[in-house]
Amino acid sequence: ALNDDGFIEASLQHVAVWRAWLAEQLAKLGLPTCPSATNFLLARFPDTDRKSAREAERFLAGRGILVRGVLPYGITDSLRITIGLEHENRALIAALADFLAG
Repeated sequence: ALNDDGFIEASLQHVAVWRAWLAEQLAKLGLPTCPSATNFLLARFPDTDRKSAREAERFLAGRGILVRGVLPYGITDSLRITIGLEHENRALIAALADFLAG
């Protein structure tokens, strides 16, 4: 795969497009993200009376969507979300909207 320049370029373009889309959708849900040049976003759960990142992680896991809490790295109330395929990204946003609404 490292010698497949077409695949690498397609992967980089995919991540760039969907990282921007995902950051925008998360912001619309009230979950700002840190600037990123990687294949993941760090979504921040504001320190309010809203639900926590830890609760969101459990809720998403119950729907088969795996994200990573970053508390072991000393970052509270944030989730590390890998940029996935289109249907995975859309499912994540739909599930987070359900979580936050519930």
